[in-house]
Amino acid sequence: MDQTHTKASEALQPFIHLASSNSASSPRFVANLITNATSSPHTYVFAELLELPTVQALRSPDTPAEFKGYLKLLEIFAWGTWQEYQATPSLPTLNTEQTLKLRLLSLLTLSTTIKPLTYNALMTALSTPTKAELESLVTTAIYASLITARLSPASNPPP
Repeated sequence: MDQTHTKASEALQPFIHLASSNSASSPRFVANLITNATSSPHTYVFAELLELPTVQALRSPDTPAEFKGYLKLLEIFAWGTWQEYQATPSLPTLNTEQTLKLRLLSLLTLSTTIKPLTYNALMTALSTPTKAELESLVTTAIYASLITARLSPASNPPP
C-alpha cells in the first residue's frame, strides 16, 4: 500500500502546484481544480490539497454560494463516504469519474469498519443495484492496488 500511496501523492502534486500558483485566487478556479483533482484517475489522497490556503479560502463569507459546496466535497473525498455525500444537501453533482472514485474510497473505509463485509452491506452502502456492479467496483479497487480482496458470492462472506 505504501507504493500506492506514493503514486497517489505524486498524482496530486500537479493540482497542489496549480492551487499554490498566483492564478489560483478565484473561487471558480479552485472549484474547477477540485473537480479535476477528484476526477483524475490516479489521485486517491486529498488532505494535502485540502490544507492549502487557496482551497480553505472557499470558507470565506465572500465566496459565492455556487462554490461553497466544493470545499465540503473535497472534505468528503478526503475523509468521508459515498453515503455522506448522498446525505449532504447542496453539494456539486459528481461526474462519472468522481462517482467511481468516491465509491472506491468508500469501499476502503467500509472494509475497515464493517465486519463481516457482505455483498448486501456493500451494495447498500455504495448504492450498487446489482452484484455484478459491486463485483466490478471491487475488481477495479483490486487492480488499482487500493485493496487486497477475495470475492465470495457463494458463501457471502467467506467462512
